[in-house]
Amino acid sequence: YPYWHPTPWRDIVVMTDRLDLCPFYQSESFNVKAKGLCRNTATCANCIRYNNEQACTANQGRWVMQGAHNIAPPECIQAPWSRVNHLGNGRNGQPNQYKWILPNFGSE
Repeated sequence: YPYWHPTPWRDIVVMTDRLDLCPFYQSESFNVKAKGLCRNTATCANCIRYNNEQACTANQGRWVMQGAHNIAPPECIQAPWSRVNHLGNGRNGQPNQYKWILPNFGSE
């Protein structure tokens, strides 16, 4: 994370121990930043595998930019304590949680 390419997912929250990286996570989210991807062409039938513009165009792919979701950047908060390799279980063995009120995106 953040994803290199466009994604249908909307970022809601980033939970991290590195709060100093919050501006990076928020500015790189597809919520607010357009992302590029490589499209196949007649001369490059498998160009979708390239994850950067230079490799894409060097192999005759077509690099295209897709606009951001144009919604707020994800919230960035201190990650709660979690035991290593226990799938997010926190103190007292209970799962860590994030309380989120679902937004209304209209007809989407």
